[in-house]
Amino acid sequence: MRILHLITSLDIGGAEILVLNIAKRMAKHSIVCALYGNCEMTKNLDDPGFEIIKLNKKNKFNPWIVFSLYKIIKRTKPDIVHTHLIHATLYGRTAAILAGVRIILTTEHNASNWQKKYFFIHLLYRLTAKTDQKIFAVSKYVKERMVEIGKMGESKIIVLYNGTQINDILDFDSTENTQIMKYSRPLIGTVGRLIPIKGHRFFIESAVEIIKYFHQANFLLLGGGELELCLKKQAIQLGIENHVHFLGFQRHILQYLRTMDVFVFPSLEGEGLPTVLFEAMAFNVPIVATSVRSVMEIIKHQENGMLVEPENPAQLAEAVVYLLQNPDQARRLQIQANKVVKKRFDIDLTVRSLMNYYRQFLSEIEV
Repeated sequence: MRILHLITSLDIGGAEILVLNIAKRMAKHSIVCALYGNCEMTKNLDDPGFEIIKLNKKNKFNPWIVFSLYKIIKRTKPDIVHTHLIHATLYGRTAAILAGVRIILTTEHNASNWQKKYFFIHLLYRLTAKTDQKIFAVSKYVKERMVEIGKMGESKIIVLYNGTQINDILDFDSTENTQIMKYSRPLIGTVGRLIPIKGHRFFIESAVEIIKYFHQANFLLLGGGELELCLKKQAIQLGIENHVHFLGFQRHILQYLRTMDVFVFPSLEGEGLPTVLFEAMAFNVPIVATSVRSVMEIIKHQENGMLVEPENPAQLAEAVVYLLQNPDQARRLQIQANKVVKKRFDIDLTVRSLMNYYRQFLSEIEV
């Protein structure tokens, strides 16, 4: 069995991490091809045990990409082409059809693609999806958006949750992070690209209220993006620039997560399935998150975390302060969150399910 994973890029992101984790666990079966970007995820990567192809294309709207993918498919001769993210999906499906691939699958990682303003993209998606055996949605919310907004057939879509590397987290080297040690506690952190949907401005705004209760608190933002300058200006305007620290993209976020007293996920509606929550849960870090649809598939309020309204910095601050002032309650939530992530969101469960589907689809075409 040979599976060719096509993905838009291998720069830092949840979908990119998932694809590499899946390919690593199916190394003898896997090939990964990225269309664009600098492939940050592959830099300093030890021998993964599978082929990684980098097209290094610059223009995302280039029909010649189909021809490049066609040649790769003909060379690698995959039994299955599995596409991820919108550009790789549209180009990859077309190339796979032309190359005569009999099994084409897609994982839909994002809910933000499924908005009415992307009508033309949805049309292309539906047309090229006709040859897909199935589409995997990473959450129930993503499936609902695809059906409601994208007019996709419900029976075509299977919900297959992402997972995280539980064993790798449990085996993580606990050496202190010297960069973090210079900050006084409590440490309240978040992880994600600095883009509007992630809701960082509300995180920063909530810091003003939290500092009233915990004068030495520090706030860590891991990730880079288009809003970095704007968010830094916001911290200065609020007079809390000495408490808010922009740490940029970090390849190994675990060493930062493990030091946090509270992990905050302030995202707005549109997330597919935020896998960073799984990592915080596995590390026993108490969580405050916004009550957006995909997050509510993971976090249950006051059962394994705290949920607050999106775009509500006052509620966000209140929940963080509550956890810091009530360590016994925080510990109770941590323990339950850890149980949930091990039971439902281990990457090995995802890989096992995916392998079963691969075998099922192969057996169906061989009959």
